[in-house]
Amino acid sequence: MLSKQLSRLSKGSFPALMLLFATLYGPPVLADSLAVENFSGTRVGFVPSEDVFNITLRVTGPENFAAQVFSRQGMPSLDLSKYGPVHEGFYNYEITAATHALVRATDQQDTGMSDDEVSDYINSGYMNKGVTQTGHFSVVSGEIVIFPDIEETE
Repeated sequence: MLSKQLSRLSKGSFPALMLLFATLYGPPVLADSLAVENFSGTRVGFVPSEDVFNITLRVTGPENFAAQVFSRQGMPSLDLSKYGPVHEGFYNYEITAATHALVRATDQQDTGMSDDEVSDYINSGYMNKGVTQTGHFSVVSGEIVIFPDIEETE
């Protein structure tokens, strides 16, 4: 039913609807998340909720947009506008990082380490546990807008 109602909306009212959802519900906050979203304008940023290192942030979006930044310490952020025109639409992000918790080296995890660093840990039998967080946001009128997940009901 919701999809039928949304399809009846004119293209010009879609950004207004997304802005309304973002205003009413605010950004999602996940329990046990790696980081809390902290978006502003065209900047994709995060506030860490865990002590992590070797952090990679990947963002994909419309018009084949793809960007990636890395930081050994501290949560990386990126400004969408530094990569060219900021297109309206849906974007996805993924954060991968290593924690200080050790796991058996047979557990294959993306820790953001180089092959040499992984080899050193495998020889010791342990390596740092990798963690991942994914999410999404939308750009409307040149700015990031967060809206809640909506479940369709009949």
